[in-house]
Amino acid sequence: MVSGNDPRLSQFLGELPTIPWFSRIGQPIAEESNVKRMASWDDWPGPEDANVYEVHERLQTLYDAILSEVGEDQGELTDIWNKVHGIVFRDGSTMVAYDPSGDPWHGPNAAVWQAAWTAGLVAWCLFLRREMPLELQDQWNWFKRGHWPAGYTIVWGDNRLGPLLIY
Repeated sequence: MVSGNDPRLSQFLGELPTIPWFSRIGQPIAEESNVKRMASWDDWPGPEDANVYEVHERLQTLYDAILSEVGEDQGELTDIWNKVHGIVFRDGSTMVAYDPSGDPWHGPNAAVWQAAWTAGLVAWCLFLRREMPLELQDQWNWFKRGHWPAGYTIVWGDNRLGPLLIY
């Protein structure tokens, strides 16, 4: 059962249905934002692009690290994950050309899955009172603004991340 004792998690879960999922994709972004803007789904370089892959690799690494830290007592985490995914898929998938039986690497499908993973990891960090990695915070902030942080523009050899690619 999801614990209701952490007010930050409760607040987060209450805010999820108010997120304007993907409602601003393709719209202008403030010039002061240090990002590269995509103008259409066709601008997405795809899942095999190293700078896109890096986003998913980092999400998976955080997911694995959290599960490893928690050990075998993962019941509440599973409940939180499923609750968050349910909300994101319910609300986010209606905002893009999401195809539940389609290729997970189709741009709109990848966007919804990434949103669900990002939101799930944010929820876990709140629940566990774990420091949230900056790249997770950055992605989450773009989802909250109605955009899709679709990848990085570059990942340097020393593991520094370039600006996000935003739709």
